[in-house]
Amino acid sequence: MILKALLVLLLLAPAVVNPFEGDALLGRPAPDFVLKDIEGRDVSLGFLRGKVVILSFWATWCPECEIEMPSLNRLYKSYRERGLVVLGVSTDRSASKVRAFLKKQPVDYPVVVDLDLKAVKKYKVYSIPTAFIIDRSGVIVEKNFGLDDWTAPETTRKIEGLLGTGSRP
Repeated sequence: MILKALLVLLLLAPAVVNPFEGDALLGRPAPDFVLKDIEGRDVSLGFLRGKVVILSFWATWCPECEIEMPSLNRLYKSYRERGLVVLGVSTDRSASKVRAFLKKQPVDYPVVVDLDLKAVKKYKVYSIPTAFIIDRSGVIVEKNFGLDDWTAPETTRKIEGLLGTGSRP
């Protein structure tokens, strides 16, 4: 069933099938976007310049995303006072579904809903979870796809380096 769903996705979205296409964004300015948060307010990535941003693409139906969210939330709570922002980008087709999910699995970081998949296309996301780490100058310094432990020592060292000096990991 999962293989069949992936095949359908690949056939419907041929421009997004290359898993390495998003790697071309590394070292470049993060593409800006404006999306609505779960309360319907506009959130612009450009307004976050000057902060270290983890842009986390996820969906309510993704088990790996759900497993990853608590460690991402702990990282955010530990470093938000030093300038870390985690921005969850839901790829779901319904803001109400995302709101209901977040009542059961709450997070402290802001979440936006990419109803038209505009940000997904700009970041060339082909699977979730996928995350991009953006430095204070707005440059993408790392792309992670798949399940991550955001509180692992090597990850927190990278984040501390970006927060402390603004340099790349």
